[in-house]
Amino acid sequence: MKLSGRQKLLGVALTTYIIGRSRDCDIVIDDVTVSRRHAELALGESGHFVITDLDSSGGTFLRGASGWRQIRRAQIALADRIRLGACETTAQDLVSRLGQKSAAPRKRLERDPETGEIVTRFE
Repeated sequence: MKLSGRQKLLGVALTTYIIGRSRDCDIVIDDVTVSRRHAELALGESGHFVITDLDSSGGTFLRGASGWRQIRRAQIALADRIRLGACETTAQDLVSRLGQKSAAPRKRLERDPETGEIVTRFE
């Protein structure tokens, strides 16, 4: 497991993890609506979590009592519902993905040059 780094936020040491579609991220989400480097999840020594959007194209959202609201940075609990692009998840699910690379191969559609048929290629 690769750690992205340590930083201090309001005097509290945090361990940070990058979330995104790129296989170089600490937490990989294989979804086209998630940016390659979408957000950063910080785990504080006191057990709190902070999620920060990394100027993603799809945005980062937090579900509250009044519905979804777009956030730049927010403190979250394990069970809080968050959305990265169109991918809805929780901090608990993200933490469980630490160090796991996407198990499913990526798919792309291509035209077979010989037959002209549309075929699925796996990377």
